[in-house]
Amino acid sequence: MKKFLGIVVLGFLLNTSAFSANKNVGTGEVTLSSSTLQHFIKYIKGGYGSKPGTFWITIDGDGPYYWMCGEGSCQSDGRERSACETYYGKECKLFAHRRTVKWQNGINSGHYKKSSIKRKWSDAEIRARLTEMGFLGGSTSSTTTTTPKITKKKQKNKGNTVEQLEALASLFKAGSLTKEEYDKAKEKVLND
Repeated sequence: MKKFLGIVVLGFLLNTSAFSANKNVGTGEVTLSSSTLQHFIKYIKGGYGSKPGTFWITIDGDGPYYWMCGEGSCQSDGRERSACETYYGKECKLFAHRRTVKWQNGINSGHYKKSSIKRKWSDAEIRARLTEMGFLGGSTSSTTTTTPKITKKKQKNKGNTVEQLEALASLFKAGSLTKEEYDKAKEKVLND
């Protein structure tokens, strides 16, 4: 009987903390100010033995407040929200936990895989992801059907391309390739 009661109490405590964490997560449209964006990039990248803990913002997107984890354990004491609100004198909500944007605005779901941002991304890639999620420059309407994908372009070896084009030209001049074959091959080399 004692074990059963212990399990019930433990389950209640876990549900209560999960509920309170969810009510702290921001919802609705918000556009990050340039200052908040710069602080967020700094937060995401971490450094010097610290990694992201929680990132709080005022509900208007103007005020950032974040907590970094030191080496070892990454346990929050739960005072970040009240510290943010005391500092800015405005209501604050959770924007990100670790490297996952939790704020839900109709585009961003707050799901780990869809809303995470990598530490090694460039500032431009982070900005692009936040724009894609609806937090920078524009409306966060949920009717958006296409979202741009962040991709890194492979750097072409221009010397190799020039060599391939010269080889194609010499084959064409020698009569080994027809004009049609030459144009197709040239197009392929230029587009790869």
